[in-house]
Amino acid sequence: MATVYMHKNKILHRDLKTSNIFLKNGNIKVGDFGISRSLATTEELATTFIGTPYYMSPEVLKYEGYNNKSDIW
Repeated sequence: MATVYMHKNKILHRDLKTSNIFLKNGNIKVGDFGISRSLATTEELATTFIGTPYYMSPEVLKYEGYNNKSDIW
């Protein structure tokens, strides 16, 4: 649900990983939006090489443009 909300609002998390997902009292929350980015449109692509290398999508690692699909690849 959190990723759907972020992506509908044109927000890329860019560092979505297990250590940024929090569970408390049955509630799940996503945190650490320090390197997130807001896009102007859903078609816009980001090009910055940023995030945790083991969790980066192939597009980011190849310095290609990427969108919200890279958050959950």
